[in-house]
Amino acid sequence: MKIAVPIAKPNGWESKIIGHFGRAPFYAIVNTENEKVEFIEIGFSEILKTDCSRQKTR
Repeated sequence: MKIAVPIAKPNGWESKIIGHFGRAPFYAIVNTENEKVEFIEIGFSEILKTDCSRQKTR
């Protein structure tokens, strides 16, 4: 089985897990069968840094 984990930056098994899945700049894809980890960078992470909850609505 493969599990996606939101992380701050790739650092092997020491990667810091972050709490917001939708705003993660990277994901660690962990294969539980062979314990290998691959990393995926999300190219649009700069866009996701804005806090939409604080924007005023019209």
